[in-house]
Amino acid sequence: MRKIYFILMIAASAMTSCKKEGCTDPDAVNYSADAGKDDSSCKYEGSIVFWYRQDIADQLASNGVDLLAASFFIENVGTHVPNNPTSSAPECGAVGSFTIVRDMGSNKTQLVDYLVEEVDGFGFWADLVTLKANKCIAIELY
Repeated sequence: MRKIYFILMIAASAMTSCKKEGCTDPDAVNYSADAGKDDSSCKYEGSIVFWYRQDIADQLASNGVDLLAASFFIENVGTHVPNNPTSSAPECGAVGSFTIVRDMGSNKTQLVDYLVEEVDGFGFWADLVTLKANKCIAIELY
């Protein structure tokens, strides 16, 4: 009987000491609150919200621009109808905002070239920015 009790105690101890593996970084899109041990599976995203004031909206409208397109290097990542000017930067993903999201794989930061251009060819905005995991960068178009 003692032998069975001892074996059960060892088995119970072994089962409770096992930690569930998963992503333990709260900045990751696949974060698991249940994970007790990190298994290096974390995946990250970074976001940019582009915004513009009323004067830019008026300028775009007077030039007949009815669509803006955004890309990272040469990869098209979204379009936006320029009809929602704001006086300050909106939150990423806000209704009417021009938000793009970048899959950064297992990198917590990523340097990217972005390009926002008027589809009709009147102008463009471009720069190099550092995306950070689970963060939103607000970029004003002016």
